Amino acid sequence: AACPDGPPPTLGRLLAAGCDAVIAAVTTVAEARAARAAGVPIVNVSAAVDADGLPQATFDNAAIGSVAAHHLLAQGYTHFAFYGLDAVGFSARRREGFAAALRGHGLGCEVLEVGTGPATVADSAALDRWLLDLAPGTGILATSDPLARLLLDACHRLSIDVPGRLGILGVGDFPALCEVGGLPLSSVRRIGYAVGVAAVEMLARLLAGASAPAPILVPPGDVAARESTAREAAAGGGADEAVAIRAVTLVQDELNGRHNVDSLARRLRVSRRKLERAFQSVFGESPHVRVLRIRAEAAVAARAAAPNRSLAAIARATGFTDARHLRRTLAQFSLD
Repeated sequence: AACPDGPPPTLGRLLAAGCDAVIAAVTTVAEARAARAAGVPIVNVSAAVDADGLPQATFDNAAIGSVAAHHLLAQGYTHFAFYGLDAVGFSARRREGFAAALRGHGLGCEVLEVGTGPATVADSAALDRWLLDLAPGTGILATSDPLARLLLDACHRLSIDVPGRLGILGVGDFPALCEVGGLPLSSVRRIGYAVGVAAVEMLARLLAGASAPAPILVPPGDVAARESTAREAAAGGGADEAVAIRAVTLVQDELNGRHNVDSLARRLRVSRRKLERAFQSVFGESPHVRVLRIRAEAAVAARAAAPNRSLAAIARATGFTDARHLRRTLAQFSLD
């Protein structure tokens, strides 16, 4: 099987060899068409193009984006950006997962997507302008390690401080790109062997006469954290933002947890006074009120997604003691 993000062997060559089954990275529309018409079982390990109708085992690219967002949040970045490939499926899914995770924290991200052909002088100038215009404290997810290394080189050329002003995170954790030449690059680890195992198992089922199974999406590993995202929160407002965002992240990830000022302060390893100051500075309200607001908004979203679900069940799932407590809080924030 070829690497889903790398150049695969020519599918036509594999089919012409008279094989009984194929594991392939289908990366073009023409290849997808040929695969569907091949007459032999084929498992696609790429998410580069829409290949509906082909059995697929590949990386969970939306989850890669989500893992990246949470890493950059945890490092104290307060603005976010995505650098990816235009009209390439796996890159789009990573961007969507990244943006969705950030939206869950009330945050957005800047986006720059480029073509897959050779870079031009105009492309380089556009990238330089984009980097220079990004706000200090921006964490960038590049859709692959090669693109992340390109960003690092551009920042070095432009005298942009990494990781102080901009943080850069890649995907793939390729040692030759992450650990060699210049600043070590942080990267989201992918579990390539798991994709291979899933593809082989899927192909075996197809050869045994089973119908095409649902796609298998292999979740990412953790982040190989290196110097390109090792940002210490700046003094003043930046530090307040970092503390507040980390606290909100904890609450949103554990809606039914027992969160109060003291427990949050302990987990973030800051003083109660510092946590209260951060919430007042960033949100204009106390941690207690903000936690209630987060839970209430989550309950509204849960009720909209599942109208037949009981209010008591929603209350338990979002951290309220009972339905009465939830109703009272919804009224408090005019969400009922």
